[in-house]
Amino acid sequence: MIGQNKPHPPISPEAAFTQQFGQNEIQVQYARPSSRGRKVFGSLVPYDTIWRTGAGDCTTFFVNGPIEIAGQNLDSGKYSLFTIPGENTWTIILNKDNTMHGTSQYNQEHDVMRFRVIPGKSNNYYETFTIDINEFTASGSAKLILSWENTQVKISLNNPAYNKTDTGRIDTSTPGKRMTEHVEAIKETEAEKNSKNNSESKTSEKTASNIKTQFAPLLNEYYALKDALVQDNSKISAEKAKGLKNKTLEIVTTSWTNEQKSLFNNLKSKIIADASYISSNSKNIEQQRQTLISLSDSMNKMVKELKLNADTAYLLFCPMANHGKGAYWLSKETKILNPYFGSQMLPCGSVKLAYK
Repeated sequence: MIGQNKPHPPISPEAAFTQQFGQNEIQVQYARPSSRGRKVFGSLVPYDTIWRTGAGDCTTFFVNGPIEIAGQNLDSGKYSLFTIPGENTWTIILNKDNTMHGTSQYNQEHDVMRFRVIPGKSNNYYETFTIDINEFTASGSAKLILSWENTQVKISLNNPAYNKTDTGRIDTSTPGKRMTEHVEAIKETEAEKNSKNNSESKTSEKTASNIKTQFAPLLNEYYALKDALVQDNSKISAEKAKGLKNKTLEIVTTSWTNEQKSLFNNLKSKIIADASYISSNSKNIEQQRQTLISLSDSMNKMVKELKLNADTAYLLFCPMANHGKGAYWLSKETKILNPYFGSQMLPCGSVKLAYK
């Protein structure tokens, strides 16, 4: 009809996808803005400012069973996904309020988790903002990938219900093979078994020694960083954070088991991102202390699971840190010297565990 307005396509069309992930399903809903000749990150999307990670209503992330994101446990539920893009690191946020439009109603107290990742570069140019799940592995992991322009941010996903050591699933296409291997295994003599066990034990001891040797300098940098915050010295903590990042990059995992490699690789990017952030904020000790929370959680997981400490490491806890939610840190001694408050509340805290 003459004079009737023609409908225009949406500037930022809505999108949604469902992805099977082990026994679970992940659903993502978001709106897809396009660059349209504009510079995106650092301009259209400012650095160091919270972003809805799309357009329109907040981006949502739903999972119908427990999974791990960047090494942290996430229960089933529907969450909003926010990010704080930075030139060198991004902060990823999952918040339990999934009804927001934009960022005006965002409340940090409703955060379920926060962590940092290092952005990468893509050879492909993404005109339109894209979220997908890709890079699946046989060990039960995948990546949640955010792409726009030539920037890509990859977030590790793991399914804890997936048994990484269940080698029986490898040969499902040849059902007779597992039975054959079982019969052959029965034929091993006791002497062969003992020899095999001794060999494996020696290999395990050698690997454990290798891990402790490599991690000693890394742990020392962490302790020095923590001590600098105890002394309210943001400049030294920035220097030690840089050293921590470099020592993390020097770790060689060639002789490690697949499980050890998987755990380290899941935490490595978080440690590097947190250390980079502390290093780049030498004049803001409060931001350094806030970042120490997630950095300490990652270090605690490595000490606990990989048993990387050659000497006893103590896990300490301050109930007043992290806006009253509490926060942990590692120390070589039981004396309470609080890095989250420094001279303001130096003795606040208690010893929770000792890793020997």
